[in-house]
Amino acid sequence: MRYLQLAGALGWFWLARSHFTEGTRRLEDALASPVEDGPLTARTLTSLGLIDDDETDMLSRHQRSIQLWRTLGDETELAAACDALGWALYTCGEKSRARQVFEQNVEFARSLGHQALLSRSLSGVCQLLVATGEFERAEPLALELHASTRETEDVSSMVSGDHYLSDCAMHRRDYTLAEHHRLSALETTLAIGDVMQQTIEILGLAFAAAGLGRDEDALRLEGAVDAKWKELGVSHAPP
Repeated sequence: MRYLQLAGALGWFWLARSHFTEGTRRLEDALASPVEDGPLTARTLTSLGLIDDDETDMLSRHQRSIQLWRTLGDETELAAACDALGWALYTCGEKSRARQVFEQNVEFARSLGHQALLSRSLSGVCQLLVATGEFERAEPLALELHASTRETEDVSSMVSGDHYLSDCAMHRRDYTLAEHHRLSALETTLAIGDVMQQTIEILGLAFAAAGLGRDEDALRLEGAVDAKWKELGVSHAPP
């Protein structure tokens, strides 16, 4: 039981520091022990679903976690688990379902008055809007996300706000502004040690450099990111 409790509590750490192999092994070991279905199991399932890259297992773990939180009646944890499911669906290519989950979660988080959960779900909606080319709809939400960090000091939202504002600026071919937001996002990820997110922001800097005519810089940055993804063993790296 203590192992399950500790592993579930450390899930965020393994994810944030990109320790995917160790995190997956530890979480799977913790779940292998016979324990009753409760909050410790639900939290561990969510963590494993976020770290492991097996698509079938990923979705089933999130769905089981959601069922457990719903049974337990914990609305805050339920909202967090639904948010995690949204990202899993996006990773698996189910964009329509992912967007539906995120949009429902935005309303749920607003009803709970939980700003951190609201910011996470807004990030998901922004991601889906950007991925489908709806930049005009994404930018106001990205601005809301960026502004919310002044109240919550949520570093994840801070990164997301800059990330999507950079995407929107890139779409308008304002590569100087796009680079500014990417550098801001990268600075925050360096401060918190999120290696995977660092690589994503560096790839964004490569795009901005290409737009600004710095082709050699762009290729070097892209090559460094590709090498880091191989080192991390990331199979679902962004294209």
